[in-house]
Amino acid sequence: MELERRTSKRSRILAIAIPVVLVGAIGLSLYDMVGWSHREHVRVVNGTAEASITTRDFGYVPSIIVTRGLLPVRVTMQNQGVHTHTFTIASLGVDEVIHRGQTITFTLHLPRGGRYLFFCRFHQSFGMRGHIVVEPG
Repeated sequence: MELERRTSKRSRILAIAIPVVLVGAIGLSLYDMVGWSHREHVRVVNGTAEASITTRDFGYVPSIIVTRGLLPVRVTMQNQGVHTHTFTIASLGVDEVIHRGQTITFTLHLPRGGRYLFFCRFHQSFGMRGHIVVEPG
């Protein structure tokens, strides 16, 4: 006696739907983790440029901050990730630590125009880095 294997229509649909949903969920999670975003141009309030950055696992949103001239830059950072992160600019000696769920504010005094690399000391190898771009004023 030969056994015939039959699969129901519902089983075939689930066999296709489950992998599609899993691949989509993984893709969205990775997109959110690395914090891909576009540039953010700062707002200038009372002679100070203001920027807002959110840290996630493992990225900054936005990852590029654009300012003009040599205005002080007030940065407000909110950590929405599950890990502690840093905002580090080695060339300026800046190293701010931000714990899970915390929001901090600090002011940067950028000495010249150009591009400043910032990164997380703990997660730089995962690509957690960004830039502040100072354009001519």
